[in-house]
Amino acid sequence: MPELADGETARVQGSAAKPYELKNVGGVYSCSCPAWRNQSAGIERRTCKHLRAYRGAEAVGLRAEPAAAPARRFVEPKSGRYWEVAVRGDDVVLRSGRKDGPAQEKTKTFADAAAAQKHAERLLAEKTAEGWREE
Repeated sequence: MPELADGETARVQGSAAKPYELKNVGGVYSCSCPAWRNQSAGIERRTCKHLRAYRGAEAVGLRAEPAAAPARRFVEPKSGRYWEVAVRGDDVVLRSGRKDGPAQEKTKTFADAAAAQKHAERLLAEKTAEGWREE
């Protein structure tokens, strides 16, 4: 698969009228597409279908997160609300909402996976102390 030299750019046609621009800056690849720009992950961990098509799934797969544990889901029996927490590498992903409504999602990035896990465990302890029950 083609690799871009540091500072080099390439254009790939996406679904939009104008092609998207792929860049390599210091070994970090980027794409001008909305899918790449709107990710909450750090730029060194982002990817998109254009980067996968250009560089190959194996090359881009090295940037992907390791297999993550499933989210733990808790419910508040009286209100019908739920709360989920998942650790994805050095990110803690929180989702919450009502059972029949849309979910809100927040992602918080930590210095390393150990710090993310410690934060998630603290949040789990708080929720169970407040009376939330795991589903």
